[in-house]
Amino acid sequence: MGKAPKQTPLPKSSNTRSITIRPTPLPAPPIELPPEVKQQAEKARASESALAVPERLLRPHAVIASCLAEHEQKKRQARSEHDPWRRNLYDPGYFSETDHRKHRILDALFKAIERQGGEVKQGERQLAEQRRRTSASQARR
Repeated sequence: MGKAPKQTPLPKSSNTRSITIRPTPLPAPPIELPPEVKQQAEKARASESALAVPERLLRPHAVIASCLAEHEQKKRQARSEHDPWRRNLYDPGYFSETDHRKHRILDALFKAIERQGGEVKQGERQLAEQRRRTSASQARR
């Protein structure tokens, strides 16, 4: 096709020191699970081959239901606000189709975990939010 480009040689180095490259250490091996946990995991893998996700969320898990109730409460608070700027600030918006799908998947997953003897609880987020509200109301006093 064409000519090869001219390759300029590297300049001679006056420094003759050696460079040592050490490989990064391997990660720690995974922790060894207790036999009863391994047994439960194997039992869960054997019994639940596929997770059925419903088309509609009829009776949501308690964690999902509390999330939905909190969203509705925020919507009511936004609707009751008289100042339009604050109304827009408080309005959590609508759930998208992706949000609804996420709720259905989490609902099916939480129920499957509980069927296998696991436990699903609401996180610390709600407690932290209540503490924040309490401290804010005390600061206003």
